[in-house]
Amino acid sequence: MPDELTYSTDNAKEQIAIFSEIYYVQEGKIFWQAYIDDKPVPHFRANYILRGLVVPAGKHTIKFKFEAPIYNTGETIALICSLLLFSILGASAYFYYKQATAKEIKAQ
Repeated sequence: MPDELTYSTDNAKEQIAIFSEIYYVQEGKIFWQAYIDDKPVPHFRANYILRGLVVPAGKHTIKFKFEAPIYNTGETIALICSLLLFSILGASAYFYYKQATAKEIKAQ
């Protein structure tokens, strides 16, 4: 799942933009945050399920960022587990190679 979506706009007057992504709310918390030119702005539910945003006139960059503490915690735990797994695999390969080399030296 992408955690950041970026759009460019260039409109002559203030308009409402409807985005074809789900307006996601869990337990009253909105995890997708909207930014126009890197400044936080409110967005709203449109057509029950989609996201809407008032876009001012002119050229702008719109970003939606997924900012959920539980998601970030899960990513951190997954990273730590992956690093631990690769460390164990690397150590196992090292000791296997070391043991195989020692057996070859004894055999000579």
